[in-house]
Amino acid sequence: MRSRSFVPLLAVPVALAVPTALALSASASPRPPASSESAAGAQSTTTLQRVIDREAAACSQSSRMIGKLERDGKRLEVDAEIFGKAQEAWVIKVRQNGSLVHTIKRTADRDGELDVWRYLPNTSGIDRVNVKARSASGERCVVKLRG
Repeated sequence: MRSRSFVPLLAVPVALAVPTALALSASASPRPPASSESAAGAQSTTTLQRVIDREAAACSQSSRMIGKLERDGKRLEVDAEIFGKAQEAWVIKVRQNGSLVHTIKRTADRDGELDVWRYLPNTSGIDRVNVKARSASGERCVVKLRG
């Protein structure tokens, strides 16, 4: 009788064998997903329904601004991100349907990034939201959102 050499099989845990994309989609949602495929599909559908409008704009000098309008329950959420000079002071004004609703003063971080968001009431009909930003050096940015 011939002796066979024993070769152990390596058992790899499922968490290590699954690509990291699954781990990222699971950590992005507040609830644990039932399955990876259904969770990713449900999450992208929910995100698409939340975002009403998005606009990117070049400012008057070298900065950029990205504006986003989302539905959040019975209200709207406006989000503005500015990418410009480091430690630059900005004044951001948010208008809804022509009326000034928020004035925000912020300073960009060391990378020149600035992010502000505010809740707005969801009025009947189409909401027109304008976000204007002016830096201390006089640079101006404008995004117009509709929802």
